[in-house]
Amino acid sequence: MSLILSISAALFSVMISVYLLVLWLSYENRLLTDLPLLFGVSFAFQGANTLIQALVSAAIVPDSLDVLRMRAVVILFTVLPMFVAILAIWVHRYRHYHRRACAVFVVYWSAVVFLAPSPAILMGLLIPLMTAVIAALLLTFIVTWKTRRLQEIRSGVMAVGLVLIIASQALRVPLMELGLSYVAVFVNALATILAVGAFVIPRVRGPLTSRSMPDAHSSLS
Repeated sequence: MSLILSISAALFSVMISVYLLVLWLSYENRLLTDLPLLFGVSFAFQGANTLIQALVSAAIVPDSLDVLRMRAVVILFTVLPMFVAILAIWVHRYRHYHRRACAVFVVYWSAVVFLAPSPAILMGLLIPLMTAVIAALLLTFIVTWKTRRLQEIRSGVMAVGLVLIIASQALRVPLMELGLSYVAVFVNALATILAVGAFVIPRVRGPLTSRSMPDAHSSLS
């Protein structure tokens, strides 16, 4: 069941990614901080990560350090767009530091991926950073839900999905020690489906437009 759910979540992620990227390409004035672009890239790599995770859980792909390094690289491109969105939303005044912050983020992540001697150390160093980004994103969607911003996204549903993602990542290592890693896969897959549902089942009927899906900075202004 967890394998089927993971594969389904991966397919949903890719589908919503294509939809959001096509939407972004339809804009007359495109920005790199447009939310459809950021979420589109994140969903695409999340789909790839979920698929790899499912193959590992099914013993089709070995559960080795090299495979974990490959997954970590994929996860970087899942988390980085969200980090860019957080910077653009909360610290827009200091946008001249954004590239430096992103560079530090990528360098740290890459160093851990290629230098960590064991899966436990690799995950132990990356999971807190990833959880912090997701937590900040959760706060952002709580604010957009309370202020009724981004009406074409069900911010409440997205927030629930992010809570489940945080839970799955925080419990991943303990569950692995207990031989229950499939539980984390199940929760993460469910969270992905909820996140996709936040876009597919909009609060307001009608297609997404450049006005209803603003860039990251304007989403809270």
